[in-house]
Amino acid sequence: MTLRELYIFWVFQDRLIVIYRSAFLSLFGLFLAVVSTYDTYVLPFIWRTLCWIGFMNYGGLWMSLAAGLTFPRLIERHRRG
Repeated sequence: MTLRELYIFWVFQDRLIVIYRSAFLSLFGLFLAVVSTYDTYVLPFIWRTLCWIGFMNYGGLWMSLAAGLTFPRLIERHRRG
């Protein structure tokens, strides 16, 4: 992916992109729940799933905020260089 495509994926707030991003992160959270990453096998499956899906989407929110601050600078630097 190019910097601009990453910028659009993480920062651009089109409804469809937000749904795709949330679905991707939720599927990855489901994967982490199934494989019981970081010894979360002690939790019941439903709690483990909710926990991982929540963690992934919460991290996606912070990534979106961080990308909004950094990607414009990276794109400008890449244009000049």
